[in-house]
Amino acid sequence: MPLQLSPASRKYMLILHLVCSIGWLGSVAAFLTLAAMALKSNDNQQVASFYIAMWPIGWYVIVPLSIGALVSGIIQSLGTPWGLFRYYWVSIKLLLTVLGTGLLLVHMKYIRQLTTAAAANIIHKDVFQQLRIQVFGEAGAALVLLVALTMVSVIKPWGKIKVIPGNNAWKYLLMGLILLVSVFIILHLTGGGMHIHGPSHQ
Repeated sequence: MPLQLSPASRKYMLILHLVCSIGWLGSVAAFLTLAAMALKSNDNQQVASFYIAMWPIGWYVIVPLSIGALVSGIIQSLGTPWGLFRYYWVSIKLLLTVLGTGLLLVHMKYIRQLTTAAAANIIHKDVFQQLRIQVFGEAGAALVLLVALTMVSVIKPWGKIKVIPGNNAWKYLLMGLILLVSVFIILHLTGGGMHIHGPSHQ
């Protein structure tokens, strides 16, 4: 059942969604830049400063913006004729945003490891090289995903979903996935999952 949003509320929700989405993309681009510079540099102090900066950018900028984009997008879809399951582009964008947000929280575990290693001045050990490459690659993949989501939002491809009576399994599957990722996000933000506090500087 659609939400009853006034025209003004729809506009404000659209503005919020755009701000969160564009901010998410921009902050990931900045994150990727730091990851690239940290991977390229041979200066221990410089590399440590890059990874230490990536931690607050991730938790206090990227994660809130990703959740804001997801929540505002769902509210906006339910409050407009687009709906969540009426058009392919909306459903696919929702699925990719949910997966992207969940994977982001997993990604932050590796950032914590690198930040801790940087603070302990052991970041240049061989054991962290593969992890540094992985973080760079995942940040690049995240940027590509967000650009793709932006293109989907503008182009709105694939048309309307053809409704087949009695064939709602895919809707329940998508809703179940959203629920699982939502629980995962809540556990992380309340401290029940991976640690979200800053790395130790012992």
